[in-house]
Amino acid sequence: MNAFDPFRSLGAAWRLMKGAPLVVLVGGILLMMFGNSSGGVQFVMPQEPASPERFWEEIRERSWLIGIVLAVGGVASLLLSSWISLGHARAIEKGLRAGEDDLGMVFSTGGRYGVMLLTMLLSWLIQFAAFAPLLIAWIALALFASEGRMGGAAALLIAIAAGLVWSAVLIYVHLGLMLAVPIAALESVGAGEALKRSFALANGRRWWMLLFAIVSGIFGAAGILACCVGILITGPLSLAMKIEAYLALTREDYPRWWIATGTKTASTDAGWGSQSS
Repeated sequence: MNAFDPFRSLGAAWRLMKGAPLVVLVGGILLMMFGNSSGGVQFVMPQEPASPERFWEEIRERSWLIGIVLAVGGVASLLLSSWISLGHARAIEKGLRAGEDDLGMVFSTGGRYGVMLLTMLLSWLIQFAAFAPLLIAWIALALFASEGRMGGAAALLIAIAAGLVWSAVLIYVHLGLMLAVPIAALESVGAGEALKRSFALANGRRWWMLLFAIVSGIFGAAGILACCVGILITGPLSLAMKIEAYLALTREDYPRWWIATGTKTASTDAGWGSQSS
């Protein structure tokens, strides 16, 4: 079984949603709400500037305000996402294992809030460090354009080209950290070990994980086409897919779970936190 076959995982997530709808939908919607740290940026970004040069000038003038909005949103997102991510992952595992729809577990941290908070913070910092060289280049281009050293259109084209080239590095890092949250939620390890295991599990699997991320991302966003209401279904399903894929990869007894057999069994906490690979 290929754990990161996106179509297999989507099928499992769909069956899980029918068996445990509250866990999948409520937990997923909360994560979608809390995971958006840039929701207020659109209110401070330039609105329909007269020219590319004016756009860069306004960005420079408002940089401090944009920074404050992103900082406040980021802290709130980190605190709330860490809380819900813990219970969501554990409730998803319980649903997959025993077919139980335990909504209360979504709001339970299991005493691991600090570990999850540190894991997500370190993950964000690592991704920001990977993004920093591109950000510095963009800032330099904005300064050149606003000071008239470079045409605004030329600066914009160079910024886009640099982003496309550097995206390979960002994707590599993102895939390496993709499983850190499930590991922190479901295994008895610290934040550093969660990050280390995530990168280790990604080795040799990044192409499949990239396909998985693309398909689940497209599926998650596809709900927007249904008058935006559909994303309340597709978004939570795509989030459940990542947890399901991690468990399919690391739990030897996965083929005996409810999701694979259709037979409900009494769940126990004994199986949680035991990684087999």
